[in-house]
Amino acid sequence: VMGKPMLLIHPIPGQEERNAALLLQEGVAQRADDEATLLFRLQRLLADPACGGVELSVPELALALQAGQPLAALEAACQEQLEQHLRAGRTPVLYTSRGEEPCASSEARLALGLAIAALMARVAAALAERLGYLISKGGITSHTLLADGLQLAGVQLQGQVLPGLSLVLAGAGGMPVITFPGNLGEADTLWQAWRLLEGAEGPAEPEEERR
Repeated sequence: VMGKPMLLIHPIPGQEERNAALLLQEGVAQRADDEATLLFRLQRLLADPACGGVELSVPELALALQAGQPLAALEAACQEQLEQHLRAGRTPVLYTSRGEEPCASSEARLALGLAIAALMARVAAALAERLGYLISKGGITSHTLLADGLQLAGVQLQGQVLPGLSLVLAGAGGMPVITFPGNLGEADTLWQAWRLLEGAEGPAEPEEERR
């Protein structure tokens, strides 16, 4: 519709796999299995000195799941690192480690994907009040954040802030949440969405881009 290519990467078995198959069949998307092709979206945001990144280790989480170990320690470590960025006046950015994580079956891959989404939702929900807004990337991740992390029965849809990016108001206080579907957007779309919620004006570039 927008004349932009759609790139799919590692869809989670189930609905996402079926959606991906249909898009590929209709010739409106391409599938990538090399996550290096997608890093540029996150890097643009992390290049801004006002943001601070925290990486959730997928291999570490997968090992804990395989061993039947609780994820409390990993969750607490992520939350503490995010809070450190908050105390320093930076916007915390939680993201997963890159690379294909081998799974024994499609069911195991689904369980891993859901565990990642659930952990990120809990961490984000714990910090939501102090953050004042949230940007959630990925369909399942966004649903899990809203339904399970923030425990919302519904949200107020406000419209699109950028092409394909919806703004909703969550909870009684109407906290802004931008939902960012999958791999939609250009290199700076995620960064632009963050700047909108921060109230920034003009087409300023991150410090590294201006040099």
